[in-house]
Amino acid sequence: MRELERLEVVAVDYQQDGFEGLMTHASADRLARRGTGSRCLEVGAAVGITTEYLSRHFDSVVVIEPASRYAAMVRARGLPNVTVVETLFEDFVSDQTYHTIVMAHFLEHVEDPRRLLQTAGRLLDPDGAILITVPNGGSLHRRVGVLSGMLDARTDLTPADHSIGHRRVYEADTLRAEVEGAGLRVDRLVGHFCKPLSNTQMQELSPEAQAAFLALGDELPPQFASELFVECRL
Repeated sequence: MRELERLEVVAVDYQQDGFEGLMTHASADRLARRGTGSRCLEVGAAVGITTEYLSRHFDSVVVIEPASRYAAMVRARGLPNVTVVETLFEDFVSDQTYHTIVMAHFLEHVEDPRRLLQTAGRLLDPDGAILITVPNGGSLHRRVGVLSGMLDARTDLTPADHSIGHRRVYEADTLRAEVEGAGLRVDRLVGHFCKPLSNTQMQELSPEAQAAFLALGDELPPQFASELFVECRL
């Protein structure tokens, strides 16, 4: 299956609601607050939750979104300072650089993440930063999965991973190696959120308990958090 066709299939299954949606909003807020400068490039927008937050922090946001369904959903938000470019990132051409490039839950989906990180580096302002988030294979819920026999290894792809187009599961060391292998410098690598159970199980908790687990992630070493965040530079 060609990459564009594969992404269109994934776009039908990929949902950002429930506890997953709660984490997405919290992560989007953190990403936007870490951004600097006036020009932002977002690579892979999905339904546009992160785009919405970025639009409040930057003068202009260029969104690269190859899935037509998602591109339409981002445009439908009517954000006046957001331009949606419907293309694969490897085919994107720009005559300007960007102060902040956001890759939120993107690298785990693509065939050649290192090459696309190098592409991002070429589009980055010399003083800019690339902000990356990925699901963490070392998350408590994956560790529970291994100990309970539901997973053979923490980085195994589950049926849920396959359904939303994941090609790999990173841990802190492999994510750092990916970024540095692309010639970028890791300035910051931290963990976001604590998720000891599956999204479905977390959804059964009270809103207060869910918020507490999100906050608890700031106290965990990054290798145990639900999401990994990297800030990298040239």
